[in-house]
Amino acid sequence: MRRRWAMLSVVSLVWAGVAGAAVHQGEVDAELSGTWFTENAGNGGQDFDGLFVSGGIGYFLTDHIEAQAAALGFWATGNPTTPYLNDQDDTFYAFGAKGRYFFTPKNPWVPYVGVQVFWGNYHRDAVGASYDADLDGILWGPLAGLRFELTPHNDFFVEYQYHLWAGQISDTANLNSPGWEDGHLVTLGLIHRFR
Repeated sequence: MRRRWAMLSVVSLVWAGVAGAAVHQGEVDAELSGTWFTENAGNGGQDFDGLFVSGGIGYFLTDHIEAQAAALGFWATGNPTTPYLNDQDDTFYAFGAKGRYFFTPKNPWVPYVGVQVFWGNYHRDAVGASYDADLDGILWGPLAGLRFELTPHNDFFVEYQYHLWAGQISDTANLNSPGWEDGHLVTLGLIHRFR
């Protein structure tokens, strides 16, 4: 039992020597994340479940504030627009920006809040039907998360995003629009810091 406690103490001391402040002014981050997600439609719209992948490059303006250029994509198959369709492929690609505020930048565990705004294109390929669509839309909304320093150059993070929609993609009067109003996801990812 003593050996286990001694080994745990040594590992903790080594980890404490490696882990330091997770974010610093002037640093550049590259991140990649992914998850399964849900978007909710208004009356007459189409709910959407699928795969979400996001990546970005961020710069720390201060120890607390990061600005990031980012891109994302959604993919789903087999979500019918009408009961008469057999199969359908949906994609959404977007480019935009995120801003984040970090509460405890000097600690290995760093909680944060932020906002994101993306402009993108939604495409539906409905096999054997005339329900194909090619629409523009804006995705925006708040986010909150927690990042943890794994090594001096790599972090792990978990982030919650609340999605709000505008533009053609949220227009329920357009029969080819999915009519998305809002959605949410929890994504997991890795960050590489360039020091």
